[in-house]
Amino acid sequence: YNPPRHSQYTHLIEGLETLSNFQYEQLDSSSMQLNDALSKLNKSRDVRVIKYGAWQQAMEPGSTLPPLRISALTDVVQNESYYGETHLEGTLTIKRSRYMHIEADLFLTSFLFYPERNIFDWLLSTSTIRHKTDSLLQAYKPDEIVLSKHSSSRIPSQVFRLHQSRRLKYGEIHYLDHPAIGLIVTINKLEPEPEI
Repeated sequence: YNPPRHSQYTHLIEGLETLSNFQYEQLDSSSMQLNDALSKLNKSRDVRVIKYGAWQQAMEPGSTLPPLRISALTDVVQNESYYGETHLEGTLTIKRSRYMHIEADLFLTSFLFYPERNIFDWLLSTSTIRHKTDSLLQAYKPDEIVLSKHSSSRIPSQVFRLHQSRRLKYGEIHYLDHPAIGLIVTINKLEPEPEI
């Protein structure tokens, strides 16, 4: 699980003043174009919104900006038992030519916490619950292990990748689909305010 690395990123900053040209200020929710869609998704039992954002930036024709870095970490809780965490990481690259183009490269990873780090921890464990030794040597199966928030090993159990490019016209809403993850995106053109 090694997402591609870039030499430069841009970042969406929430609640702070931007300090460089590589930071964009997160717009408040009342200014977001997809606010109604976000509200409906948050009410759904079948969908979980992990990350959302909106910002303004200037782009010259023929330009490509450094990719926007996306990162979010959430706990996975079920029946008041801690099972692990979900990590969303990746980039969103925007290019401007005749049309606007976006490229999304996102990784959604589920991590499990395993009580023993290795065979030595297993041998020295004073726990009353003993895991099978072969489980320390094979791929981890979530239904066979007892998970604990305070355990030693953070193991990626599932990794999903959404890697898609799309051409957008201003004002169009696009949905980039994957069986485990989706992305809704739109780009609008803002006319600069006249100078006084």
